[in-house]
Amino acid sequence: MLEIAENARCYNLNMKFITDSIRALLEPLFKSTGLDLRAARWRLKALNTRGAEVSAILSMDDSPGAPSRRLLDLVPAVLLRARNVSLHLLSERGAPAFVHTWPGEPHRLMHALVEETKPRLVLEIGTYTGLGCLSILPALPSGSRLVTFDLIPWGQFSKTHLKKDDFADGRFEQIVEDLGDRAIAEKHGNLLREADLIIIDAAKDGRLEKNLLANFAAVGLKTGALLVFDDVRFWDMLSIWREIRHPKLDLTSLGHWTGTGLIDWQNPPG
Repeated sequence: MLEIAENARCYNLNMKFITDSIRALLEPLFKSTGLDLRAARWRLKALNTRGAEVSAILSMDDSPGAPSRRLLDLVPAVLLRARNVSLHLLSERGAPAFVHTWPGEPHRLMHALVEETKPRLVLEIGTYTGLGCLSILPALPSGSRLVTFDLIPWGQFSKTHLKKDDFADGRFEQIVEDLGDRAIAEKHGNLLREADLIIIDAAKDGRLEKNLLANFAAVGLKTGALLVFDDVRFWDMLSIWREIRHPKLDLTSLGHWTGTGLIDWQNPPG
């Protein structure tokens, strides 16, 4: 029995050496080419789904940013609201039918979150065609504002669902600047510090989001501001989301199929 155990131990050590050696050789190739992720996407194509992305299941006990009681109490109330949300502006503007899917798409959840928390100022990073804006605007309380940031003016998107009249009453504004730039974030520091809810739906490349978080910390958001990160299950977003030390909650199964993360911003974090 001792001989069998010793042979098994040696076998395991040898296999670990071989595996580690192969990993050392392949890891630079995978990082530079994404070949391993592309191979996984080939497999996903066989599932015949409208969209598919490579992600991972990660342990939570060794991740910082355990959810606060506030987040855990907030989510059930938001879910009850989301069940009855009707996205009439999106219907009127001819948005794709899938935006009404919930869970699976984030629009009803975002509308319900605004209804429940009644923010005075909502910032959105990533205007694109305006689907997010049009989900939020009908839920915005009287006297509140929505400011959306993008690198491209809304009117330059050929498939935009926004109209000039949407901006007429002054409660909705677009700013064409990059909050991932520290100087730009500092320029808009007062606006960032005033925000009650910040929705991030931009590059999801793991770089912009990292810069945004660093800039938010440098500028100083208000304690208790809520941040929604879209697409937290994208491969390039996994480490960004995992490393956030503020109280956070992954709402993917209740929000967007690509990942919806909710953060309770605290000063200091953790």
